Amino acid sequence: MDETLRDSPIGQLTRFLSNNKLLQYPEERADFVLPEAYTQALDSEKKDSSIDISRSRPNLTADGHILVDWYAAKDPANPQNWSTGRQNFGVQEQFGVSTENSFLPLALYVLAYGVGPLIWAPLSEIPIIGRNPIYAVTFSLFVLISIPTSTVKNFGGLLVLRFLQGFLGSPCLANGAATLGDMFNFFKLPYGVALWTTAAYCGPALGPLISGFAVMAKNWQWSLWEIVWMSGPVLVLMLLCLPETSTPTILLHRARRLRKITGDDRLLS
Repeated sequence: MDETLRDSPIGQLTRFLSNNKLLQYPEERADFVLPEAYTQALDSEKKDSSIDISRSRPNLTADGHILVDWYAAKDPANPQNWSTGRQNFGVQEQFGVSTENSFLPLALYVLAYGVGPLIWAPLSEIPIIGRNPIYAVTFSLFVLISIPTSTVKNFGGLLVLRFLQGFLGSPCLANGAATLGDMFNFFKLPYGVALWTTAAYCGPALGPLISGFAVMAKNWQWSLWEIVWMSGPVLVLMLLCLPETSTPTILLHRARRLRKITGDDRLLS
């Protein structure tokens, strides 16, 4: 993990600010021993004509220069030799699955993110339901589901929870523009939709940037915890401040209240 942090942007900044005293590379440490092949190459005064220059390690050029290469076939600094955990954010290594299967959690999340609107969007158009119950129920469950998703210990559970995350988080995508359409007239709606679209696209763009540091410094589960930390306050704010915006729903409840106080069942919406 130290190697991952060291090679990250934060790690490189730390090295710069500490004048390379922190997060040192092996060659910078006091106990570093130069590989024997390099020692022999540096100590030799003339090139052995029997050596195949193109295949030797380190590679020697015809004019006597030494080309620095990997120290060995299994050199841990070579990205191709990184552990599967370092290559695939830990999912493949922790659960012992193939490279293809390690991408299933993300694939199922995106799939559910597309399937969810097919259900939640039509439901929000039913006056007796409206938009707010959809937001409140699904986003509350989304936040709750995100907690076990961050701590799950088996791959099957991770797949199910990631699918549910996408499914329950999709109303923000499906119903957001409809909510803006409820609030703004034809002339102001483009501005609201533009801002909402910007936020919708900035999330997927900034998410990897923010979570990437945590993944490199800790593990892949930290990126899921960040979802909990960010969505929790939003849920509280939404439950306290977000009003119902669907005109048919608002008028339906108004008609119900008027019927109650007047006793006249002719009042409909």
